[in-house]
Amino acid sequence: MSSPVIKTVPATSDPALFNVDFLIPSLSVELQVAVIAAAAALGAAVFAFIASMIDAKVQRENAKLEAQTASNIKLAEFRQIWIDRLREDFVALQVKISQSPSDIDKEIGESIFRIFLMINKDDPSIENIKSVISQSLRAGEEGRKAQVELLTIFQGVLKSEWEVVKRDLNGGPQ
Repeated sequence: MSSPVIKTVPATSDPALFNVDFLIPSLSVELQVAVIAAAAALGAAVFAFIASMIDAKVQRENAKLEAQTASNIKLAEFRQIWIDRLREDFVALQVKISQSPSDIDKEIGESIFRIFLMINKDDPSIENIKSVISQSLRAGEEGRKAQVELLTIFQGVLKSEWEVVKRDLNGGPQ
């Protein structure tokens, strides 16, 4: 078997070797080079345009994500303030009830109303809270047991609200 013959072209500066007549046969070499350079420039401009459009879209998406994150963080801050206030009112109510279980004075009533205003009326534990608060206002062992139960209920409400804050911070459904 014979080996293939490889022909080499000698290095030369012969302009005929650089003739690109096969591309645009009716134009001079200088004009052909100019057309090729213009096509390359046009290709670069199209590429730059497409890249800038993609970059603009990515920037818009990033701006939307940043705005949503900032909104979630602000909402979580408000919820945390609300939870802290609710916790303070729960404590104040517990302290007031334990000091005078037989007297429903203005401060106890105020604490009860503030708590009910802060809890969603559709919360499943609201009726239980009303009942247990009523029981905790009684004197004696029944009142003390109700206070312990009330504390457990309040802890559950605070826990569920804390879960809402965590969900908001993670961008979950509102």
